[in-house]
Amino acid sequence: MILEKDREFKKQLNFERQKARISQCIWGQYQPNTCEGKIIKAHSIQRSKILKKISNNGLIKTLELITENGNLMTNFENVGIKKFSTFNGFCGKHDKEIFQPIENKLFNGELEQKYIYAYRAITKEYHTIKESIYITDNQLTKAINDKKNELKLKLEIKLFQSAISIIELEDIIKFFQDNIINKNFNGIKHHHIILEQEYPIACCSIFIPYYDFLGNSLFSEEEKQQMALNPTNLNDSKYLFVNIFPENGKTNILISYFKNQKKRYKFLNKLLKIDINKLKIAISDMMINYIENIAFSPKYIEDKFSEKETDLIKKNFIRSIIDSDNFNRLNLNLFRDNKNV
Repeated sequence: MILEKDREFKKQLNFERQKARISQCIWGQYQPNTCEGKIIKAHSIQRSKILKKISNNGLIKTLELITENGNLMTNFENVGIKKFSTFNGFCGKHDKEIFQPIENKLFNGELEQKYIYAYRAITKEYHTIKESIYITDNQLTKAINDKKNELKLKLEIKLFQSAISIIELEDIIKFFQDNIINKNFNGIKHHHIILEQEYPIACCSIFIPYYDFLGNSLFSEEEKQQMALNPTNLNDSKYLFVNIFPENGKTNILISYFKNQKKRYKFLNKLLKIDINKLKIAISDMMINYIENIAFSPKYIEDKFSEKETDLIKKNFIRSIIDSDNFNRLNLNLFRDNKNV
């Protein structure tokens, strides 16, 4: 039963998102006077090549925040491919020019394509955080006016951490743009995993993995405190950039990070050597624990997953949003063949 306050939550969330929309060409921020045309609704996951392929009747299924009986939860919701994962982050000229190597030809694993996939994940996250700052700031003003001190403190912390993330991402974006212009695709390590069939799943995201696929912590408590209080220098950036997409009869899993984190993320080398079924589960755990910008075929979710399994995914998803310093091994494979049903 949907309560009136649950409907009001969704209505208010959509209203705040509309008000927070920022239209600005990210490329143009660092290359002044080079933009042409209007700011467009750019897709972080390609609509014609990927979303259209995995959709059913123009819809994909994704995890969305909802309330149920006043409690914050998540649910699998159908969203049109024209709307899903769009952001007003590029002018028409730059959206066309920058992403041509991945839009206009098949992914063949060349370094430029990997670099551009990582760049797009960064820009999507950057734009999302910029808009979330506007929403959080409005919520903070309301909490102060309503004298909700506990909520005020939480929002202040969130605002502070978002500001730190923006500083870090601006440095990363500048680094990537300079290298794309100069056709210098160094400094980034890529792991390209190929699954030998197309799974109707796609994602584009960046995050800091606090734990490896076995649940082992990758950072000391002191490092976590420093990361929470101070922007990380570009030379020590800890982000993973993850893109997953089906194309040409295969599913590509592309994981990228700064080469100076090679030692810290050596667990990814181990990941490549494990049994394929264990690898699929490990990647699935990473997706469920860390990635929000993810799309599935609605029919795939409905046919391949039990209600118990979708409930488990939803519960873990909201848990990861509330506490990013958290990792649950679900032993649940998102990449399912017919024999997995």
